[in-house]
Amino acid sequence: MDSTKIIYTIKGGDNNGWALDQTLFYVKNAFGEKTNWIFSKSIRYADIVIFGWYNGFLENRYLLNKNQIKICILDNDTNHIYKNLLNDKYISEIKIWLTHSTKEKNILREQGHDAFIMPYVKKFNPNNKIIIKKEYTSILDSIERYKKDSKKKLIVSIQRDSSFINKEWIPKKQKNPQYLLDLYKESIKQNLDYILVICGTRRHWITKELDRLKLPYLFLGRKPFYQDDYLEKIPRDLILEIIKKCDYSIVTSNWEGGPLCIIESLEVGKACISTNVGFSQDLLSNELLLKGKLKEDIIILKNILSSKSRSEVALRDSLEKYDSYKSIDLELIIDKILYLSNKKNKKSNKYLIRLNIFLFDRFINLIENITIRSISFFKRKPSQYI
Repeated sequence: MDSTKIIYTIKGGDNNGWALDQTLFYVKNAFGEKTNWIFSKSIRYADIVIFGWYNGFLENRYLLNKNQIKICILDNDTNHIYKNLLNDKYISEIKIWLTHSTKEKNILREQGHDAFIMPYVKKFNPNNKIIIKKEYTSILDSIERYKKDSKKKLIVSIQRDSSFINKEWIPKKQKNPQYLLDLYKESIKQNLDYILVICGTRRHWITKELDRLKLPYLFLGRKPFYQDDYLEKIPRDLILEIIKKCDYSIVTSNWEGGPLCIIESLEVGKACISTNVGFSQDLLSNELLLKGKLKEDIIILKNILSSKSRSEVALRDSLEKYDSYKSIDLELIIDKILYLSNKKNKKSNKYLIRLNIFLFDRFINLIENITIRSISFFKRKPSQYI
């Protein structure tokens, strides 16, 4: 697309399968497809440094130089993020913000920042067979066995929703598993035809409550007990296969960065039922958006589960929205980077020109002084005193 050679790098995450890692890969893939820019693992030699979140920028700030273009992803849509962020003294060093939703983009732009919808390019073909390691095949087999024995729909929740505080696993406020539990309890009371599927790490609180209330559910993988299962994260390719084998995914969060679950569901042709967080309103049909009010949301679930045609239309509308959204600002982002890059080069060139003029001027002055002194020396009269 452009002839400018630019080196860029990404910073953030632990390369261990979290949503943040995947988000950064989306951006990397987008630049890889649209430009001839060079990706580097070194922050030192990069012209552009893309951070997965603002704290990552602050942690690495001492490694940066003033000529680098700093880009940062806004990691979630809660109000306290904006309060802390917009008052930070280093925020002006971030030249481009990438946001998940149009709501976040508009908030930052209203505050005078250059913000764009981040690109979501995954180089993924849903028809390709993903190779799953043998150790994970039993998880997929358990879904198939359940589907043979039951006609109920499968709605999968894959968000880590428990925090370990004061030696106790409690519900994570951001992910709001309490509402997922309330919704499921009411669904069972009203005979909604689905079973809740739980997978992923840090699901301690929700599984404990489901067991305590003796509610039926399907847990995929090794069920968590007291210990933290952080290092047993399910690979993202396996998550895609799990979503593909289920009928729907569900998100009940109070606030979110994405959530990535919505994109992963749409990538494999499945609808995600979600509260109005992150980019859910940008990507999902209104038929799939939960209101956060139990009575209204049970009706939404009923409508989707009871009508195949309604469900198919909601999915089709969501896929169309996602297709037009995933690279909506990519060209603008690239143009902005090129503009900033050229601006920095011009500043650098102006500095060099000024430096050369200054040095040349000093050189001329030196020659001039030597010449004047030499002429003065040869013109001087012999001393009258010997």
